[in-house]
Amino acid sequence: METLLATNKFSLITSKTSNFAWKVRYCAALSRNTEKIGTLGWTIADSFLRMPTEQHEWRKEVFKSLLLTLEEKKYFALLRNDEAIQVVAKIAFFGNKTIRSIDSLTRTQWEAEAQLSTLIQHCFAQYPVAKFLESAFYGDNKVHMLWYIQLGRGKSVLQLNGFPVQFTAKMAHLFTHASDELEINQAIRWAQAKGYGASDLMAEIVAWSSLATHFDREEFWKTVIQWLAKTANASLDQVDLVLQYIDFKRNAQATFDMNGRTWNALYRQAEAWHIEMCKAQEAKGRAEWKTSGIQGFSKTMHLEIPISYVIYELVNSESLYEEGASMYHCVAEYEFDCIEGSSAIFTMRKFKGTEETIEATLEVNLDYKTIVQAKAKYNEDISEESYILVQEWAKKAGLRLDFEWYEYENYPPQQQQPVVYNRVNNTYDTQFIVRIILFALFLLYRACS
Repeated sequence: METLLATNKFSLITSKTSNFAWKVRYCAALSRNTEKIGTLGWTIADSFLRMPTEQHEWRKEVFKSLLLTLEEKKYFALLRNDEAIQVVAKIAFFGNKTIRSIDSLTRTQWEAEAQLSTLIQHCFAQYPVAKFLESAFYGDNKVHMLWYIQLGRGKSVLQLNGFPVQFTAKMAHLFTHASDELEINQAIRWAQAKGYGASDLMAEIVAWSSLATHFDREEFWKTVIQWLAKTANASLDQVDLVLQYIDFKRNAQATFDMNGRTWNALYRQAEAWHIEMCKAQEAKGRAEWKTSGIQGFSKTMHLEIPISYVIYELVNSESLYEEGASMYHCVAEYEFDCIEGSSAIFTMRKFKGTEETIEATLEVNLDYKTIVQAKAKYNEDISEESYILVQEWAKKAGLRLDFEWYEYENYPPQQQQPVVYNRVNNTYDTQFIVRIILFALFLLYRACS
């Protein structure tokens, strides 16, 4: 039905009309793409269907005219290339901004890319435009295409619509002389870095770094480029690592800035952060283990703002790592003890309104049902309040306490029965042994005298 409709609509087509011209006219009349996917006909039909209709029907006519004229001018390499057809469709989108008639186009090139370059220049470049800007028509950013058209009409880089960076005159000049190997966003970053005094190598690194993928929060990232411009020795991998770290810090802390920072110090911090991130990723979903069966604990104090304390067991690698990262201690190293079932790790959390803090990390020796470690942040002793709560939990859960804890005010050493060997900690009571030795020496002295 659609074939018949197309034939009736274009009944003026003579027997001399080429197959390509017939295909173009046929595809222009389709309401949906019936061509076989992957064929040249499918690409042409898809390009027609993607064009706006109603008030912009003229764009389809321009696209059709371009294709037919290109065949007449023997631009066969271009017309056999799917990507080139799509570029022609984008040229047609700006068909009302061309500076020359397509009829005056002549063929001077034989390769598809070179023929496209000739076509773009013929349509839009009254004045010379940097060749790398032709890449705009290979992408989907209409603003970039408009920049090419504006520069082709003689506008300055500083006058371009929607330009994402505030350029100096020097940067604008550098931008128009960027390498043909760069894409448009890369050329912007390259010119920016060079304008701030970066070496050729560093400007190239900035151009190929993650900075060329976005222009968000440009006022901040401008200061980062100024800082990088002063850096002499660095590789692309190192710069990208530091940029990831800076982005992480800026998202976590809005006041983070580049004032007073040195490359060596920031790179060391970025390396340490990357290692920790890798550990966290490795721990995620790596191992889980059965609960020890020891009951948890919760207590709420009804003050002006209710405060709740909760003690619960950590039963996977990720939670151990997060606990250690938050508390700055090595509890993540107890992963295999938990898997083997010799130890269990518990965390004590304090909830005050919407605020949650970790008050203590607790290790329970499962063989002896004994709490053998209780540590606050940085492996410091837990607070008196936490110690009292741990005692309550131990009593309810049927656990014994065997860890050192000191009350810093009015500290009186508790009198305990001497123990020669502690089975839980595998340690000897040195004070008791010293007394035995002294007593033996005293008996020897009496015997000799």
